[in-house]
Amino acid sequence: MSHIPDKADPLFDPRLPPDAELARLQQLLAPQRVRIPTELPAAIQRVTHLKTPTRARWRRSKQLALAAAVLLTAFATLLSYRLQWRTDAPWAIEDAGGSALWPVGTALQEPDALTVRVARIGQLKLAPSAQVRLLASATGGHRIALDAGSLHARIWAPPAWFAVQVGSAEIIDLGCEFTLAVQAGHSELEVLNGWVAYRLGKKEVLVPAGYRLSFDASTATLPVRRGASPAFAAALARLPAQMQRDPNTETLQTIQALVTHAGREDAYSLLSVLTSYPTLANSALYPKLASLLAMPSDAAHRRAWATGDLRAIERAWQQLPVQPKAWWRNWADAW
Repeated sequence: MSHIPDKADPLFDPRLPPDAELARLQQLLAPQRVRIPTELPAAIQRVTHLKTPTRARWRRSKQLALAAAVLLTAFATLLSYRLQWRTDAPWAIEDAGGSALWPVGTALQEPDALTVRVARIGQLKLAPSAQVRLLASATGGHRIALDAGSLHARIWAPPAWFAVQVGSAEIIDLGCEFTLAVQAGHSELEVLNGWVAYRLGKKEVLVPAGYRLSFDASTATLPVRRGASPAFAAALARLPAQMQRDPNTETLQTIQALVTHAGREDAYSLLSVLTSYPTLANSALYPKLASLLAMPSDAAHRRAWATGDLRAIERAWQQLPVQPKAWWRNWADAW
């Protein structure tokens, strides 16, 4: 039978006096005794005080979390309201005091300038006598056609929610601000903020802020920076027609002009050239672009690019300081 200690045993009640043997053991073990302080040192108390939230701190934390949740909910609600649009709902013509509407399937051609709300995602400023048709109006699919004249568009929406048809071509908004002019079969696009895509059949050209692009019914130039040197812009304009023929001395001279007159801010034009004509990676354009973009390059990458390897080309696009389709960054266009 196990021994049940007496409740008066000093081993279990340190208040009782020990016997001689226990006293001797306590004396021998005294140096190893753990001494628990009655209060923590001041430094530890300060840390403990900081790390242990008081009731007031908990209350403030809860209030901040609640406020953040309310703000996020309000933002999500506002964003949803702004982007959603009833299919075929008309757009408002602001210059008419909000009373005039532009129904889907109808055209506008007024002698005076007009300002039109693009659903709730942006604004159109139409130049006097611009000929415009509203083709479609729906969440994610707002489309107009510009037959003549010019317009200024400022859109804040996900990519491709708004587009302008010009003949067989389409100008696709990627969340930006741009101007577009059509006259006698010749069109000019200039991007002021963000990015725009020009599309004709399977051909697509991305145009960033600060660049412009000219096009007609069947062809388009390469994007050129508004501040580019005249010699660079002229060489860039000549190249597409030359590339339709077999490369010759004239083409090599144009390439040399591009390399000679390209400034650091013209890197996107060279990237567009090599994206449209991958075989030119074998020319002096490739090392020039690598230098302007501070792009890691090597012989294998250059050979892959020249064969049209999309992964090799994408590697250069990733070096751009601003990527296409980041529409949500352009907060200036939201208002």
